[in-house]
Amino acid sequence: MSRGITTDMQAFAEAVSKRPILLFEMETNAGAVRAWSGLGTITWAGKEFVGVGAFGSVSAPEETTDLKATGATYMLSGVPTSLISSVAVDMRQGLPARSWLGGLTEDGRIIADPIVWDEATVAVPATDDGAETCTIIVSTESLMATLRRPRTIRMTPEDQKIRDATDTGFRYVASLQDRTIVLGKS
Repeated sequence: MSRGITTDMQAFAEAVSKRPILLFEMETNAGAVRAWSGLGTITWAGKEFVGVGAFGSVSAPEETTDLKATGATYMLSGVPTSLISSVAVDMRQGLPARSWLGGLTEDGRIIADPIVWDEATVAVPATDDGAETCTIIVSTESLMATLRRPRTIRMTPEDQKIRDATDTGFRYVASLQDRTIVLGKS
């Protein structure tokens, strides 16, 4: 076994007849959005995933041995145009998105412990409007992409108050900038 695959998932992978599924979860300002590649609603890990069936598609995330950021694209078509305003308001760049590869038993139950397929952040949420329905496109980027972003946190009292409103440890930093401090005897 590799990558922490459970014995149930190993048996599923080796079985002749397979019913693979993809589970997707994305955080938004309004809460988590969960979908899966089948029809109807399915429950896994205490969470409900809404089936998107033939209306959804996914580009596979690239797996590489290089130290670089990769990503995937999740697309949901056939969405009523009335939901577009909530997508524009609630979806935000940088929020977490996860997907799992799993399987279903013959009676439609999820095989225990689907494998993490992609763990990333939302890179670019977008919509493609039509007359009656539209397409929602969510591009994700691996967590490696955060290493390329500059850190804008400064050692100032204002930035420290963002982290801890009661901490006053940086209040003297500005006054120390041009001060000469002599250490020891001269």
